[in-house]
Amino acid sequence: MLTSNVRILALAAVTALFCALPARAEYLFVADSGNNTIHEFSPTGADLGTFASTGVTLTTGVAFNTSGDLFATNNLDDTIEEFSPTGADLGTFTSAGLSGPSSLAFNNAGDLFVASYFGNTIQELSPTGADLGTFTSTGVDNPTSLAFNTSGDLFVANFGTNTIEEFSPTGADLGTFASTGLNSPIGLAFNTGGDLFAANRNNNTIEQFSPTGADLGTFASTGLSTPYDLAFSPAAVPEPSSLVSLGVMFALTVCALLLRLRRKIRGSEPASSVDCG
Repeated sequence: MLTSNVRILALAAVTALFCALPARAEYLFVADSGNNTIHEFSPTGADLGTFASTGVTLTTGVAFNTSGDLFATNNLDDTIEEFSPTGADLGTFTSAGLSGPSSLAFNNAGDLFVASYFGNTIQELSPTGADLGTFTSTGVDNPTSLAFNTSGDLFVANFGTNTIEEFSPTGADLGTFASTGLNSPIGLAFNTGGDLFAANRNNNTIEQFSPTGADLGTFASTGLSTPYDLAFSPAAVPEPSSLVSLGVMFALTVCALLLRLRRKIRGSEPASSVDCG
């Protein structure tokens, strides 16, 4: 009976430990073309400085793949650069068939979508960089940014009309998602809550919209010079120091539960001593 109770209590302690883990946070990365850098902001909008400044030339689009690597468009030399999760430059991902790439977005299958500002098209590439052809060429007017929601719909920032257009996973035009609070929109990104963030080039701000398109106001306006594209980092794991503290808490919790159990059953069953250190 003691062994069974110990197992139950240990399971309860493990459950409590994981419930106590810090909330997973998202950091926002901005293609800051005016400074030829990629800028980083905390989940609350605090300016964390430069994430990368090498391998970027008039960078206007950024996107994370599922491995946490960051991809950036180089509008001036028609290439897409790849960076590690720590900001190390991993070199050119592709340079084939690109003409003025302005934005990037990955769908759930890992395909990369590229907005062509001058061609008014959205191009699709395989995870290895193979050209899969044109995804859509209607409903776009100088497209400057792309973002997928959790349903697989693609959202396009139209610089020419100050609007955000929505497309189905198959490329069907679903109409205008937002047209207020936009001032030359040139960057889009969804957070895990479904809110859409848009970079406004002409007033150097980041605007926030609800999942239904309601304008929630300005999210950030400091440290930016001609912000282009946006990307939220994948969910971050807890800091090592947090894990150590939680591990100590776990050990003490198990020990305390075992001591209580021993006191309860004393006199009815033999119980080995428990030493909490």
